Amino acid sequence: MDFLSFVQRNSSRQTDPGILAAAKIILGLEDLPRSSDPRILAQSLHKLMDPQATKGFQVMMMVYKDLEPANELPEELRRDPRLFLQAISHINELQNAAPHHRWPSPLHQERFGKKK
Repeated sequence: MDFLSFVQRNSSRQTDPGILAAAKIILGLEDLPRSSDPRILAQSLHKLMDPQATKGFQVMMMVYKDLEPANELPEELRRDPRLFLQAISHINELQNAAPHHRWPSPLHQERFGKKK
C-alpha cells in the first residue's frame, strides 16, 4: 500500500491536530507524487506545511513504516532506522534552507486560503 492510500484509509480516525493538518494538505493535492518515499514527498509538501503539519507528516510516516506491513517505502529506509529518520527529516531541511520560507507561505495561501 502506498503512503497516499494509507493516509486516505487512516486519517479519518485521527484526533491529533498535526496529523489532521498534514492529511488535509496531502489529500488536497492533486499533483502529489504517488510515492511512499518521504524525501520525494517532502519536495512537494515543504512549502505548504506549517510546523504542526510537518510534525503530523513525520508521525504518519513513522506509523506507516511500523504498522503497515505492505508499506512501499524504499528498501534502504525499511532496513536502516537511522536512514529512515534522516529521510523523514528531509522536509525540515528543505523548510530551513528556503531563503524566503515564512508561514503561512504564499503557496499555502493560494491553495488553502489565508491562515486565521
